[in-house]
Amino acid sequence: MDLNLTGDMQYKFTPWLTYNFIGAIRYVKSTQEHQVTENSNQANAFRAAPNSTIAAANRFLYTDPDDPEAPPIVVLPYGGFYNRDEDELRNYTIRNTMNLNKTFVDVHELRALVGQEIKYSDRQNSNNTGFGYQYENGGVPFVDYRIIKQFVENSLQYYGMGNQYERFVGYFGNVGYTYNKRYTIDATIRRDGSNRLGRSEKARWLNSWTVAGRWNIDQENFISNIGAISYLTLRGSYGLNANYGAATNSLAVLRTKLTNRPYLNDRQLAIDLEDLENAQLTWEKKYEANVGVDVGVFQNRVTLSVDAYYRKSLDLINLIRTSGIGGEAQKAANYADLKSQGIEFSLGGVPYVGKDFRWESNLIFSYNTNEITRAENFPILFDLIVPEGGAKVGYP
Repeated sequence: MDLNLTGDMQYKFTPWLTYNFIGAIRYVKSTQEHQVTENSNQANAFRAAPNSTIAAANRFLYTDPDDPEAPPIVVLPYGGFYNRDEDELRNYTIRNTMNLNKTFVDVHELRALVGQEIKYSDRQNSNNTGFGYQYENGGVPFVDYRIIKQFVENSLQYYGMGNQYERFVGYFGNVGYTYNKRYTIDATIRRDGSNRLGRSEKARWLNSWTVAGRWNIDQENFISNIGAISYLTLRGSYGLNANYGAATNSLAVLRTKLTNRPYLNDRQLAIDLEDLENAQLTWEKKYEANVGVDVGVFQNRVTLSVDAYYRKSLDLINLIRTSGIGGEAQKAANYADLKSQGIEFSLGGVPYVGKDFRWESNLIFSYNTNEITRAENFPILFDLIVPEGGAKVGYP
């Protein structure tokens, strides 16, 4: 089930000044059922005890800790398993913007935008394992209490629930100016914060920005008289963008559990330190410079776009091995920098236009190179031979 309710409102203070509000509420619930019938291999494994040798080697049979010398016994004599997983998502988004768009004396176009957005997401996962469900006997469960005892004594949860909370807030602004429909310059700035990143203000918040320019050459007198050219535009941009990549937690993650003891009366509630605080985990950053040209000729029957770019990515996030001194063998960290450069071509054409038929074709070609310039990890051989490869300085 996926329910999405979106509302928007617009109010014009003047013909050139507008306020916009967008709000969205989303609720998603998905359920996964895993039916393990009584005749399945998994269910039969809990009953595999044709002789004492196989029974002694079968880890799915139960040995009572109060009688360790007794032979293992079957605790799933009938039925199979009915497993159920449920995922829920509650998401709220609010966005407010103020837009200015005004033209002066027919040649000066001024555009400005300021706004803020808030994203609020709660995720919940719950799971349950049902024992002894008899699919071929009317769906009546036959539960031997000792199978639950077996799971508990082995620190296996036969039901559970987990929650994740994500909060995001952003502020942004944009200013653009166009002169005589020929020369355009734009500047954008953002400030974003997320609870998935470190506690310190420097780690959790980041300012990003972009400046861009465009020259509509086809509006110039020396080009506009050439009838074959439909449009000709030169553009470029440079800026800093960011995302939080594979960031998972900034604060310490604590999970409650029951201690593993042979006798149930000796079991105690404990707190498991799953992840240490990651206060310095910060945004993945990317500086990008781009230059491009767009051309259309013969009433746009033939179009060409060419882009060349250079990207420098900093503070990329991934799991890395540590010395273990800090208490973790692996942790998420801003461990690598990457540079990449490339060029892209897109050639489009309309070979034929008829009354009831139109033929369009596109040819796209791209070439790029990547190089890791910094990596604060020391991969072992097994890290480098996985299908997706491993990170190593000087290589893609």
